[in-house]
Amino acid sequence: MFRIVRGAPCLPVLDLSSRRAALAGFRDDVAEVPGLTGVTTALDKVLLEIDRAEKRSKPVLAAASLHQCRLKPLQLKPRR
Repeated sequence: MFRIVRGAPCLPVLDLSSRRAALAGFRDDVAEVPGLTGVTTALDKVLLEIDRAEKRSKPVLAAASLHQCRLKPLQLKPRR
């Protein structure tokens, strides 16, 4: 077992462009269904926010694997 050492967090790697493409496809499918205009509008807002986030984000070097995160062995106390 391991415990995560608090400090510099190991952030997830997010590929916003591929997530945006998937959501855009979902949005196009939902737009064809009558009665789901609210969902379509909400997805439009999400896609717009992803576009904004991509513009303001800086490239981040992410950990290549979980092993690069700061993990230490968990010290278990013996049972009495």
